[in-house]
Amino acid sequence: MQKSIAKDFLADLRNGLRYQELMRKYNLSEEKLEQIFGRLRRSDMLALRRLWEQDKLTDSQFMRAFEEVEDDLNGGE
Repeated sequence: MQKSIAKDFLADLRNGLRYQELMRKYNLSEEKLEQIFGRLRRSDMLALRRLWEQDKLTDSQFMRAFEEVEDDLNGGE
């Protein structure tokens, strides 16, 4: 995914575009969408883990951030 398209994709995701709408707008298969979400999870969790390991996040802040990432990627369910 090109950088400008990736930024648009993330903005659409944050703005609540549903998975089917994302797939249609960006011409993605369900498998490709799942790959993108997997990469997002890994990158978000790696960033959170680094902050936690550097004692910049408490355990409870880390867990709260982890839960928020999971909620966002699951459509806020």
